[in-house]
Amino acid sequence: MLSRRTFALMPLALAAQGSRPGVLWVWFKGDDLPAGVRSESVVFPRFYVADGRRDEARRATETGKFFHAVREGDPTLASMLKGAGVSYTETTLEADANGVAVLAGARNSIVVFTREASLGSPVEKSIHVPLAICYPRVLKARVADTMLASQVDLVPTLAALCGIEVPAEVQGRNLAPLLRGEGGEPPDSVFIEGNTWRAVVRGYQKLITDLAGVPEHLYNVAADPDEQNDLVRDPSSRLNLDGLVALTQVWMRRLGDGLDPSGLKKR
Repeated sequence: MLSRRTFALMPLALAAQGSRPGVLWVWFKGDDLPAGVRSESVVFPRFYVADGRRDEARRATETGKFFHAVREGDPTLASMLKGAGVSYTETTLEADANGVAVLAGARNSIVVFTREASLGSPVEKSIHVPLAICYPRVLKARVADTMLASQVDLVPTLAALCGIEVPAEVQGRNLAPLLRGEGGEPPDSVFIEGNTWRAVVRGYQKLITDLAGVPEHLYNVAADPDEQNDLVRDPSSRLNLDGLVALTQVWMRRLGDGLDPSGLKKR
């Protein structure tokens, strides 16, 4: 059921200014998307948090930067959009709410439905969360089941859909051309941070490492969604493991994870 606060906030988000859409960000409670959202949206079954910790993930989502790189004063998605004259509103839906009521008044707006991570661990039920983006004027409703996406990708993607630029230091990837059907290769991997671990997902292979990138666990989340069969010491998985370890190091170097501002490793 939608709260009175939801209806009070919706007009602020639904009034697009000029040719640019408004943005309504909906945090929902529960494990699955609100009823009625799937048929109207681009649905991302392969969407991951940027950080397994709730507050850190929220900050990474707001800035488009992994939490280790977030600095005080970094612009947020809300400030970027509002600075460009684009309306932005956040609200929350209960677990049993029907998203159709939100979408009915949002024909000219971008509506983002997702939920927060809360468990703080690298297990799938903690870091693999639902996401749907509804923008009927531009995006055709479909299931983007081949696209690996991260929370940090939302800032550059939504900014691009609104026609505004984002700061160069944003670390997320702009998925707007892919969503608009303009071609390009979908991201082949995502990187996730935790307090004592890092994780990389490529395809359906997930590697969990320590903070230095040393492998600890390896899973095939398609064949083993409950992560009961750890392949990190499986001889037949060695080639795949080596590739994922190398990919983790590429991610860490590119993001400056574990490095000080001069590029040296932190002790």
